[in-house]
Amino acid sequence: IMGPVFTDCVKQGKTHYFYGGKDNEVLETLRANLEKDYPGIQIAGIANKVDENMAGCQIGCFNITTNMDGMQIGVYNKAVKANGIQIGVINKTETMTGIQLGLVNIITTSPYSFMPIVNVYF
Repeated sequence: IMGPVFTDCVKQGKTHYFYGGKDNEVLETLRANLEKDYPGIQIAGIANKVDENMAGCQIGCFNITTNMDGMQIGVYNKAVKANGIQIGVINKTETMTGIQLGLVNIITTSPYSFMPIVNVYF
């Protein structure tokens, strides 16, 4: 039933987050099988990395992309160009149209390149 969904998500560069039980054996087996059957699938339990454009939402401990249109939620969020919102402990981007919420917020091309708690640039 999920095969066509995984195939489309690989083509579109979308990520999956699987949340599961008290031991990681089931999740690791699922990850191994999906990566074998759907090369290029991104499973975001720990980190998300998209080399070009990411549209939508990345949720993981570490989120890294070149161009972000949407939202990143994690401990560390990084984008070269971001349009939307970053929520995390550390948020970093070169250029942004949007909002960063976190302990450390960096927009390198902004007049206020570093701001704690909230950084906004439009």
